[in-house]
Amino acid sequence: LSGVIASFANATVGTGKTVTLTGATLTGTAATNYNLISVSNTTASITAVGITGSFTAADKIYDGNSNANVLSRTPNGVLAGNTANVTLSGGIASFANATVGAGKTVTLTGATLTGSAATNYNLTSVSNSTASITAAALSISANPKTKTFGAADPAFTVAYAGFVNSETTAVLGGTLIFNRAPGETVGDYLITPSGLTSANYAIAFNTGTLAITAPAPLLLSLTRAGTTNIAI
Repeated sequence: LSGVIASFANATVGTGKTVTLTGATLTGTAATNYNLISVSNTTASITAVGITGSFTAADKIYDGNSNANVLSRTPNGVLAGNTANVTLSGGIASFANATVGAGKTVTLTGATLTGSAATNYNLTSVSNSTASITAAALSISANPKTKTFGAADPAFTVAYAGFVNSETTAVLGGTLIFNRAPGETVGDYLITPSGLTSANYAIAFNTGTLAITAPAPLLLSLTRAGTTNIAI
């Protein structure tokens, strides 16, 4: 039995699929003694082809969590006739940790193949991507203060703006210090904070003002020739 062309009924994945044999003939020195009436069908299986996936991730500003945003997803190894019908979809992308860094590894878990030809493929793995987390902006501003001429300086304080994910000063390093412009006469003097550090925040220190004001007027009691005069 020679000259055979075998084919499945269709190209899709399946088990125990019917296979037909067409164009078969009898050959050999005694072939003319026989008449080929029919060739019975057989069965075989088509299993899914294994492919891999890849993706790209977006850089982000530090937000206190490890979530990552996916820019694109690509199934690799799809046959030419199926490229429009197989898509890498879904999944959750995440950095290994939430801290600031360049070229950090990003993983995608839970991605699946979708599309009308997706069942013909098996997603074996999704390669990692890389992206960067840059520092978030944090401003530390000296609060304005006032004192009366001759009095001691008040305690200096600051206001914070820019903490993310409910973080507080507990995530900062260093020690907060103040530098006050010298002078004790009536006028305004700059208060400059500094000293705090962070790997995850880009800190901007903003000056405040200490206003030294004149004291309240004095009441003087003057006595002359038995008469008391009050002068300010």
